[in-house]
Amino acid sequence: MPTGVYKRTKKVSQETREKLSKRMKEYYKIHPEARERVSKARRKYWKTHNGPMKGKKLSDETRERMSKAGLGRKFTQETREKISKAKKEYFQEHPEARKEISDRCKGKILSYETREKISKAKKEYYKTHLHPKGMKGKKVSQETREKLSKAGMGRKHSRESREKISKAKKKYYKTHPGPFKGKKRPQETRVKMSKARRKYWKANSVSQETKEKMSKKTKKQWRTPNYIKRQMKGRNAKPNKPETKLITFLNEHYPSEWGYNGDFSLGITLGGRIPDFVNVNGKKEVIEIFGEYWHSPLANPKTKEHCTYNATMKDYKKLGFKCLILWSKELDDMENIKIKIDAFNNS
Repeated sequence: MPTGVYKRTKKVSQETREKLSKRMKEYYKIHPEARERVSKARRKYWKTHNGPMKGKKLSDETRERMSKAGLGRKFTQETREKISKAKKEYFQEHPEARKEISDRCKGKILSYETREKISKAKKEYYKTHLHPKGMKGKKVSQETREKLSKAGMGRKHSRESREKISKAKKKYYKTHPGPFKGKKRPQETRVKMSKARRKYWKANSVSQETKEKMSKKTKKQWRTPNYIKRQMKGRNAKPNKPETKLITFLNEHYPSEWGYNGDFSLGITLGGRIPDFVNVNGKKEVIEIFGEYWHSPLANPKTKEHCTYNATMKDYKKLGFKCLILWSKELDDMENIKIKIDAFNNS
């Protein structure tokens, strides 16, 4: 047999392998420099020689055997750190290898069963182990926040992807109620949150162009019944005190004539507006209740133009609807309200 050629004729028993392994470990403990020499020699060799498995694929049978052989094997923390360090060094020298692994994993979808197993294993592990890179008790720096924000900008999920995320969240929250369900944040926390938001928006002011885009998009959405329904459900919209008072009054004096729509319960939207009360007998008539603070420029100079008395009347007139606006203060005199509604019905 030529020098340097090794022909395997026998299979080494498991017992012999373990003995050899033990002896090598003991040797390397006493001579750590020998391990380093062997490691360097291997690296040097593989730089010019391809591995025996390069371009080949392991059979499913072999993979299963390897998987079974590794089951239950646990590395010490020291070994893990060594493996991690070696991998980091390797990927720094070979960035193309990282990209190759990334490309191989792209588009791969794990089965629901596999995901459940991974999730379960992680939960069990983190019950007793704090994640080495965990953020518990730490704060993300402003620089990191900006990086994360930039990384997510312009990223859009497909319709299919959004539906999947929505389904998964709904399924999760059926068995896992949110941390604030049935609770109210204390006033102190609310004030802190409010101050933080104001501070953020002062430092990150939105351009006029962006504001206009956002405004257009919002107006368009508020003309879509499905969007309004979701918004009202999310806000837990209910009749306020003045509306409740008028509901009782209309049911008593004008039965089967007016329906409450302020919470979008009738599903009626007119030009992006949601009228408080709508005539249910086919007449194009609506009633709105206005609070002085939100709808009167005299009470609040910051009142938005589209919320004012004149703008509201003008919008309904364009759509061919008659509108009666009642101010919340007027509801103290219900006799006067009756006179107003009678005059409105007969006009």
